[in-house]
Amino acid sequence: MSKAQALILGQIKHANETLAELKDRHIIFEFNGTRQEFILTAYESYENISALLCNPTESINKLDKEILELLPTNVSLILVIGDARKFVDIEAATALGITVSDTNSTLLGASTQEEIEKKSIEILDETLFTGIPTNPINDPEVVAENTAKRVTELIGSLGAFEEFDVADALAG
Repeated sequence: MSKAQALILGQIKHANETLAELKDRHIIFEFNGTRQEFILTAYESYENISALLCNPTESINKLDKEILELLPTNVSLILVIGDARKFVDIEAATALGITVSDTNSTLLGASTQEEIEKKSIEILDETLFTGIPTNPINDPEVVAENTAKRVTELIGSLGAFEEFDVADALAG
């Protein structure tokens, strides 16, 4: 079984041991650049990720429709450390079939930045393992409907290849 892939947007400064454990179980990329750098590299560099863990940064500012549309189509989860509504365009994410979760209500017992980062990484790990997001903000049924529409459109766009005969192409 291949390892799940995720991208951490923003820096994890305090929970380095927990992050190292996550990297043992999954393929984890980290991005700490500017919004423009992300726009230029998002799709190519992270084409196989299925989730994002966002520690909101001033350099990215917000995951708006422009940024969300650049994400690979297999991204199904954005988990935000803090309040996702302030960092993610929930409506655009929902339209793209992306579940958005945050850590606001799950971190009630966490009091230090290290505890917050650690708990957030643990939530990401659990979600990558189970495929079930914790504490979704957007309506999971609407996200599922939009995901089904995107898959149907993709399959429809592949229909043009149905009449393509590999033997004829090789014969030439």
